[in-house]
Amino acid sequence: MPQPMNAHNGEAPLIEIAPEEIVQVHQPPNNENQAPEPLVPEPAPEPVQQIPEQQQAPAHLIQAIQPTGTVPAQSHAAVPAQPPFQNQSNQQGHFGRSKVHVNLTHYNGSMDAAQWWTTFIAFVTLQRIEEWDAILCFPFYLDGIAKQWWHMLDTSVTNSLSNIKTAFLNRFRALEEDDVGLTNLRQLENESVTEYIHRALSYNKDKSVVDKYLIKLTYRGMKEHIQQIVVPQNPISMNDLLTKAVTAEMTVNMKKTNNTSVEETIHKAISSLENSMSERLANHFQSVAAITTPPQNNKQEINNSSAYNQQMCFNPYQQPFQMPPPYMYTPVQQQSVQYRATNAVSPTNEAATEQLSEQQT
Repeated sequence: MPQPMNAHNGEAPLIEIAPEEIVQVHQPPNNENQAPEPLVPEPAPEPVQQIPEQQQAPAHLIQAIQPTGTVPAQSHAAVPAQPPFQNQSNQQGHFGRSKVHVNLTHYNGSMDAAQWWTTFIAFVTLQRIEEWDAILCFPFYLDGIAKQWWHMLDTSVTNSLSNIKTAFLNRFRALEEDDVGLTNLRQLENESVTEYIHRALSYNKDKSVVDKYLIKLTYRGMKEHIQQIVVPQNPISMNDLLTKAVTAEMTVNMKKTNNTSVEETIHKAISSLENSMSERLANHFQSVAAITTPPQNNKQEINNSSAYNQQMCFNPYQQPFQMPPPYMYTPVQQQSVQYRATNAVSPTNEAATEQLSEQQT
Protein backbone atom coordinates (compact mmCIF):
# COMPACT_ATOMS: atom_id res chain seq x y z
CA MET A 1 0.00 0.00 0.00
CA PRO A 2 1.29 3.55 -0.70
CA GLN A 3 2.70 5.52 2.28
CA PRO A 4 1.59 9.12 3.13
CA MET A 5 3.59 12.01 1.78
CA ASN A 6 6.34 13.52 3.90
CA ALA A 7 5.56 17.26 3.86
CA HIS A 8 8.66 18.33 5.72
CA ASN A 9 11.21 17.23 3.13
CA GLY A 10 8.93 17.45 0.04
CA GLU A 11 10.01 14.12 -1.40
CA ALA A 12 7.68 11.88 -3.35
CA PRO A 13 6.60 8.71 -1.62
CA LEU A 14 8.20 5.42 -2.64
CA ILE A 15 5.76 2.92 -4.13
CA GLU A 16 6.41 -0.65 -3.24
CA ILE A 17 5.45 -3.36 -5.74
CA ALA A 18 4.78 -6.95 -5.02
CA PRO A 19 7.69 -9.37 -5.55
CA GLU A 20 5.98 -10.98 -8.50
CA GLU A 21 6.12 -7.65 -10.32
CA ILE A 22 9.55 -6.97 -11.84
CA VAL A 23 9.18 -3.38 -13.06
CA GLN A 24 9.84 -0.63 -10.48
CA VAL A 25 8.56 2.92 -11.15
CA HIS A 26 9.95 6.06 -9.48
CA GLN A 27 7.49 8.99 -9.25
CA PRO A 28 9.03 12.37 -10.00
CA PRO A 29 8.77 15.04 -7.23
CA ASN A 30 5.46 16.96 -6.90
CA ASN A 31 6.05 20.65 -6.36
CA GLU A 32 2.39 21.36 -5.55
CA ASN A 33 2.34 18.83 -2.69
CA GLN A 34 -0.53 16.96 -4.27
CA ALA A 35 -1.14 13.27 -3.95
CA PRO A 36 -0.06 11.30 -7.00
CA GLU A 37 -2.51 9.39 -9.10
CA PRO A 38 -2.74 5.73 -8.37
CA LEU A 39 -0.60 3.63 -10.69
CA VAL A 40 -1.84 0.47 -12.30
CA PRO A 41 0.75 -2.29 -11.92
CA GLU A 42 2.10 -3.62 -15.23
CA PRO A 43 1.96 -7.35 -15.92
CA ALA A 44 5.18 -9.29 -15.65
CA PRO A 45 6.93 -9.96 -18.99
CA GLU A 46 6.72 -13.43 -20.46
CA PRO A 47 9.85 -15.54 -20.12
CA VAL A 48 12.01 -15.65 -23.26
CA GLN A 49 12.42 -19.12 -24.73
CA GLN A 50 15.99 -19.98 -25.60
CA ILE A 51 16.43 -21.23 -29.20
CA PRO A 52 19.08 -23.89 -29.75
CA GLU A 53 22.08 -22.86 -31.86
CA GLN A 54 21.28 -25.49 -34.49
CA GLN A 55 17.84 -23.90 -35.16
CA GLN A 56 19.09 -20.34 -35.33
CA ALA A 57 19.35 -18.62 -38.68
CA PRO A 58 22.78 -17.70 -40.07
CA ALA A 59 24.24 -14.49 -38.72
CA HIS A 60 24.39 -12.83 -42.15
CA LEU A 61 20.59 -13.31 -42.55
CA ILE A 62 19.64 -11.56 -39.27
CA GLN A 63 19.14 -7.81 -39.63
CA ALA A 64 20.38 -5.55 -36.86
CA ILE A 65 17.68 -3.74 -34.80
CA GLN A 66 17.68 -0.01 -35.30
CA PRO A 67 18.44 1.74 -31.99
CA THR A 68 16.07 4.63 -32.73
CA GLY A 69 13.12 2.34 -33.32
CA THR A 70 12.41 3.81 -36.76
CA VAL A 71 11.87 1.61 -39.80
CA PRO A 72 14.43 2.24 -42.59
CA ALA A 73 13.07 3.47 -45.87
CA GLN A 74 12.83 0.88 -48.62
CA SER A 75 15.31 1.21 -51.49
CA HIS A 76 13.80 1.06 -54.95
CA ALA A 77 17.16 1.09 -56.85
CA ALA A 78 17.34 -1.23 -59.86
CA VAL A 79 19.26 -4.47 -59.38
CA PRO A 80 22.21 -4.76 -61.83
CA ALA A 81 21.67 -7.23 -64.61
CA GLN A 82 24.95 -8.98 -63.83
CA PRO A 83 26.38 -8.60 -60.30
CA PRO A 84 30.12 -8.65 -59.80
CA PHE A 85 31.80 -12.01 -59.51
CA GLN A 86 32.85 -11.45 -55.87
CA ASN A 87 29.43 -10.34 -54.63
CA GLN A 88 27.65 -13.26 -56.21
CA SER A 89 30.05 -15.76 -54.71
CA ASN A 90 29.52 -14.19 -51.26
CA GLN A 91 25.74 -14.39 -51.62
CA GLN A 92 25.89 -18.07 -52.49
CA GLY A 93 27.96 -18.82 -49.38
CA HIS A 94 27.72 -22.39 -48.21
CA PHE A 95 24.47 -23.08 -50.05
CA GLY A 96 25.38 -22.62 -53.75
CA ARG A 97 29.03 -23.59 -54.15
CA SER A 98 30.22 -27.16 -54.50
CA LYS A 99 32.96 -28.42 -52.19
CA VAL A 100 34.53 -30.67 -54.86
CA HIS A 101 38.04 -29.50 -55.75
CA VAL A 102 38.91 -30.26 -59.38
CA ASN A 103 41.88 -28.99 -61.39
CA LEU A 104 41.20 -28.22 -65.05
CA THR A 105 44.07 -28.61 -67.50
CA HIS A 106 44.90 -25.44 -69.42
CA TYR A 107 44.33 -25.49 -73.18
CA ASN A 108 47.36 -24.53 -75.30
CA GLY A 109 46.09 -25.30 -78.80
CA SER A 110 47.65 -28.75 -79.20
CA MET A 111 44.92 -30.86 -77.57
CA ASP A 112 41.57 -31.92 -78.98
CA ALA A 113 39.38 -28.82 -78.82
CA ALA A 114 36.06 -30.68 -78.64
CA GLN A 115 37.17 -32.90 -75.75
CA TRP A 116 38.61 -29.97 -73.79
CA TRP A 117 35.43 -27.92 -74.23
CA THR A 118 33.34 -30.82 -72.91
CA THR A 119 35.64 -31.01 -69.88
CA PHE A 120 35.35 -27.26 -69.31
CA ILE A 121 31.53 -27.37 -69.32
CA ALA A 122 31.60 -30.27 -66.85
CA PHE A 123 33.95 -28.28 -64.61
CA VAL A 124 31.68 -25.21 -64.70
CA THR A 125 28.61 -27.32 -63.92
CA LEU A 126 30.32 -29.09 -61.03
CA GLN A 127 31.42 -25.83 -59.44
CA ARG A 128 27.90 -24.29 -59.81
CA ILE A 129 29.31 -21.33 -61.76
CA GLU A 130 26.90 -19.07 -63.61
CA GLU A 131 27.30 -18.30 -67.30
CA TRP A 132 28.77 -14.83 -66.84
CA ASP A 133 31.24 -16.11 -64.25
CA ALA A 134 32.21 -18.93 -66.60
CA ILE A 135 32.93 -16.38 -69.34
CA LEU A 136 35.13 -14.42 -66.94
CA CYS A 137 36.98 -17.59 -65.89
CA PHE A 138 37.45 -18.94 -69.42
CA PRO A 139 40.63 -16.99 -70.44
CA PHE A 140 42.40 -18.02 -67.23
CA TYR A 141 42.42 -21.62 -68.49
CA LEU A 142 44.08 -20.76 -71.82
CA ASP A 143 47.79 -20.74 -72.63
CA GLY A 144 49.99 -19.98 -75.62
CA ILE A 145 48.28 -19.38 -78.95
CA ALA A 146 44.87 -20.04 -77.40
CA LYS A 147 45.28 -17.09 -75.05
CA GLN A 148 46.45 -14.87 -77.91
CA TRP A 149 43.37 -15.91 -79.88
CA TRP A 150 41.13 -14.91 -76.95
CA HIS A 151 42.55 -11.39 -76.81
CA MET A 152 41.84 -10.92 -80.52
CA LEU A 153 38.13 -11.76 -80.21
CA ASP A 154 35.43 -9.14 -80.63
CA THR A 155 33.12 -8.28 -77.73
CA SER A 156 30.16 -9.57 -79.72
CA VAL A 157 31.67 -13.06 -79.46
CA THR A 158 32.55 -13.00 -75.78
CA ASN A 159 29.06 -12.06 -74.58
CA SER A 160 27.76 -15.66 -74.41
CA LEU A 161 29.11 -19.16 -74.01
CA SER A 162 27.43 -20.37 -77.19
CA ASN A 163 29.28 -17.79 -79.30
CA ILE A 164 32.55 -18.61 -77.55
CA LYS A 165 32.03 -22.32 -78.19
CA THR A 166 31.39 -21.79 -81.91
CA ALA A 167 34.44 -19.56 -82.33
CA PHE A 168 36.63 -21.86 -80.22
CA LEU A 169 35.79 -25.04 -82.13
CA ASN A 170 36.09 -23.34 -85.52
CA ARG A 171 39.54 -22.04 -84.65
CA PHE A 172 41.08 -25.10 -83.01
CA ARG A 173 39.36 -27.97 -84.77
CA ALA A 174 41.58 -30.63 -86.37
CA LEU A 175 42.69 -29.58 -89.85
CA GLU A 176 43.12 -33.21 -90.94
CA GLU A 177 39.90 -34.96 -91.85
CA ASP A 178 39.06 -38.16 -90.02
CA ASP A 179 38.64 -40.18 -93.21
CA VAL A 180 42.11 -39.22 -94.39
CA GLY A 181 43.55 -40.15 -91.01
CA LEU A 182 41.95 -43.60 -91.14
CA THR A 183 43.17 -44.43 -94.64
CA ASN A 184 46.74 -43.35 -93.81
CA LEU A 185 46.72 -44.94 -90.35
CA ARG A 186 50.17 -46.25 -89.43
CA GLN A 187 51.73 -47.06 -86.08
CA LEU A 188 54.66 -44.77 -85.27
CA GLU A 189 58.10 -46.06 -84.33
CA ASN A 190 57.92 -45.13 -80.64
CA GLU A 191 54.12 -45.43 -80.32
CA SER A 192 52.65 -48.17 -78.17
CA VAL A 193 49.76 -50.34 -79.30
CA THR A 194 47.40 -48.75 -76.78
CA GLU A 195 48.13 -45.23 -78.02
CA TYR A 196 47.83 -46.35 -81.64
CA ILE A 197 44.41 -47.97 -81.17
CA HIS A 198 43.09 -44.97 -79.23
CA ARG A 199 44.25 -42.74 -82.08
CA ALA A 200 42.33 -44.93 -84.51
CA LEU A 201 39.20 -44.66 -82.35
CA SER A 202 39.53 -40.86 -82.19
CA TYR A 203 39.34 -40.71 -85.99
CA ASN A 204 36.01 -42.54 -85.81
CA LYS A 205 34.27 -40.31 -83.23
CA ASP A 206 31.19 -39.91 -85.40
CA LYS A 207 30.93 -43.72 -85.98
CA SER A 208 31.19 -43.26 -89.74
CA VAL A 209 33.11 -46.54 -90.14
CA VAL A 210 31.74 -49.88 -88.97
CA ASP A 211 33.79 -51.89 -86.48
CA LYS A 212 34.57 -54.69 -88.94
CA TYR A 213 36.21 -52.31 -91.40
CA LEU A 214 37.86 -50.29 -88.64
CA ILE A 215 39.50 -53.43 -87.23
CA LYS A 216 41.08 -54.21 -90.60
CA LEU A 217 42.33 -50.66 -91.04
CA THR A 218 43.82 -50.72 -87.57
CA TYR A 219 45.75 -54.00 -87.66
CA ARG A 220 47.01 -53.31 -91.20
CA GLY A 221 48.79 -50.25 -89.88
CA MET A 222 50.48 -52.06 -87.01
CA LYS A 223 54.14 -52.97 -86.92
CA GLU A 224 55.05 -56.08 -88.88
CA HIS A 225 56.02 -58.29 -85.92
CA ILE A 226 52.84 -57.41 -84.00
CA GLN A 227 50.66 -57.79 -87.09
CA GLN A 228 51.94 -61.33 -87.71
CA ILE A 229 50.74 -62.36 -84.24
CA VAL A 230 47.40 -60.49 -84.20
CA VAL A 231 45.99 -61.25 -87.65
CA PRO A 232 45.82 -65.08 -87.29
CA GLN A 233 43.79 -64.65 -84.06
CA ASN A 234 40.96 -62.91 -86.01
CA PRO A 235 39.82 -60.20 -83.52
CA ILE A 236 36.07 -59.56 -83.56
CA SER A 237 35.92 -56.12 -81.90
CA MET A 238 38.14 -53.16 -81.11
CA ASN A 239 38.38 -54.20 -77.46
CA ASP A 240 39.36 -57.70 -78.53
CA LEU A 241 41.92 -56.21 -80.92
CA LEU A 242 43.36 -54.08 -78.12
CA THR A 243 43.72 -57.07 -75.78
CA LYS A 244 45.41 -59.27 -78.38
CA ALA A 245 47.63 -56.48 -79.65
CA VAL A 246 48.90 -55.68 -76.16
CA THR A 247 49.76 -59.35 -75.62
CA ALA A 248 51.53 -59.48 -78.97
CA GLU A 249 53.50 -56.35 -78.15
CA MET A 250 54.65 -57.87 -74.85
CA THR A 251 55.75 -61.03 -76.70
CA VAL A 252 57.75 -59.06 -79.25
CA ASN A 253 59.43 -57.01 -76.55
CA MET A 254 60.40 -60.18 -74.67
CA LYS A 255 61.96 -61.65 -77.83
CA LYS A 256 63.88 -58.45 -78.43
CA THR A 257 65.15 -58.54 -74.87
CA ASN A 258 66.34 -62.15 -75.22
CA ASN A 259 68.01 -61.46 -78.56
CA THR A 260 69.66 -58.39 -77.15
CA SER A 261 71.02 -60.32 -74.19
CA VAL A 262 72.45 -63.03 -76.47
CA GLU A 263 74.02 -60.45 -78.77
CA GLU A 264 75.54 -58.63 -75.83
CA THR A 265 77.04 -61.90 -74.56
CA ILE A 266 78.54 -62.65 -77.97
CA HIS A 267 79.96 -59.14 -78.29
CA LYS A 268 81.52 -59.36 -74.84
CA ALA A 269 83.13 -62.73 -75.67
CA ILE A 270 84.52 -61.42 -78.97
CA SER A 271 85.87 -58.26 -77.37
CA SER A 272 87.58 -60.24 -74.60
CA LEU A 273 89.10 -62.60 -77.19
CA GLU A 274 90.38 -59.67 -79.23
CA ASN A 275 91.95 -58.12 -76.16
CA SER A 276 93.71 -61.36 -75.23
CA MET A 277 94.97 -61.89 -78.81
CA SER A 278 96.26 -58.33 -79.02
CA GLU A 279 98.12 -58.78 -75.73
CA ARG A 280 99.68 -62.04 -76.93
CA LEU A 281 100.77 -60.50 -80.23
CA ALA A 282 102.27 -57.52 -78.43
CA ASN A 283 104.24 -59.82 -76.12
CA HIS A 284 105.42 -61.93 -79.09
CA PHE A 285 106.64 -58.89 -81.02
CA GLN A 286 108.49 -57.63 -77.98
CA SER A 287 110.26 -60.97 -77.53
CA VAL A 288 111.23 -61.14 -81.23
CA ALA A 289 112.53 -57.59 -81.15
CA ALA A 290 114.61 -58.37 -78.08
CA ILE A 291 116.22 -61.39 -79.80
CA THR A 292 117.03 -59.65 -83.12
CA THR A 293 118.37 -56.42 -81.63
CA PRO A 294 122.17 -56.05 -82.50
CA PRO A 295 124.77 -54.96 -79.95
CA GLN A 296 125.24 -51.27 -79.27
CA ASN A 297 128.84 -51.16 -80.71
CA ASN A 298 127.87 -52.35 -84.20
CA LYS A 299 124.69 -50.28 -84.32
CA GLN A 300 126.32 -47.38 -86.22
CA GLU A 301 127.88 -49.67 -88.86
CA ILE A 302 124.63 -51.51 -89.43
CA ASN A 303 122.76 -48.24 -89.82
CA ASN A 304 125.30 -47.01 -92.38
CA SER A 305 125.14 -50.25 -94.39
CA SER A 306 121.36 -50.32 -94.32
CA ALA A 307 121.23 -46.71 -95.48
CA TYR A 308 123.63 -47.51 -98.34
CA ASN A 309 121.59 -50.54 -99.40
CA GLN A 310 118.38 -48.53 -99.35
CA GLN A 311 120.01 -45.85 -101.48
CA MET A 312 121.22 -48.39 -104.01
CA CYS A 313 117.87 -50.16 -104.15
CA PHE A 314 115.68 -47.12 -104.51
CA ASN A 315 118.11 -45.11 -106.73
CA PRO A 316 119.23 -47.52 -109.50
CA TYR A 317 120.51 -44.72 -111.78
CA GLN A 318 123.18 -43.77 -109.24
CA GLN A 319 124.85 -47.24 -109.34
CA PRO A 320 128.50 -47.36 -110.49
CA PHE A 321 128.06 -50.04 -113.20
CA GLN A 322 126.27 -49.57 -116.57
CA MET A 323 123.29 -51.46 -117.89
CA PRO A 324 123.98 -54.07 -120.64
CA PRO A 325 122.88 -53.19 -124.22
CA PRO A 326 119.53 -54.50 -125.41
CA TYR A 327 119.42 -57.95 -127.05
CA MET A 328 119.33 -57.91 -130.90
CA TYR A 329 117.74 -60.83 -132.77
CA THR A 330 119.68 -62.23 -135.79
CA PRO A 331 117.88 -64.64 -138.17
CA VAL A 332 119.40 -68.07 -138.91
CA GLN A 333 120.50 -68.64 -142.53
CA GLN A 334 119.73 -72.41 -142.53
CA GLN A 335 116.01 -71.85 -142.42
CA SER A 336 115.77 -71.31 -146.16
CA VAL A 337 117.60 -74.56 -146.81
CA GLN A 338 115.41 -76.43 -144.44
CA TYR A 339 112.34 -74.92 -146.04
CA ARG A 340 113.38 -76.28 -149.48
CA ALA A 341 114.10 -79.70 -148.01
CA THR A 342 110.70 -79.92 -146.53
CA ASN A 343 109.09 -79.19 -149.90
CA ALA A 344 111.10 -81.87 -151.79
CA VAL A 345 109.37 -85.20 -152.64
CA SER A 346 111.17 -88.43 -151.68
CA PRO A 347 111.51 -91.34 -154.20
CA THR A 348 109.52 -93.68 -152.02
CA ASN A 349 106.60 -91.34 -152.13
CA GLU A 350 106.76 -91.14 -155.93
CA ALA A 351 106.63 -94.94 -156.26
CA ALA A 352 103.65 -95.19 -154.01
CA THR A 353 101.73 -92.62 -155.99
CA GLU A 354 102.40 -94.46 -159.27
CA GLN A 355 101.06 -97.73 -157.86
CA LEU A 356 97.89 -96.07 -156.74
CA SER A 357 97.29 -94.53 -160.14
CA GLU A 358 97.70 -97.85 -161.87
CA GLN A 359 95.25 -99.57 -159.59
CA GLN A 360 92.67 -96.92 -160.21
CA THR A 361 92.96 -97.33 -163.99
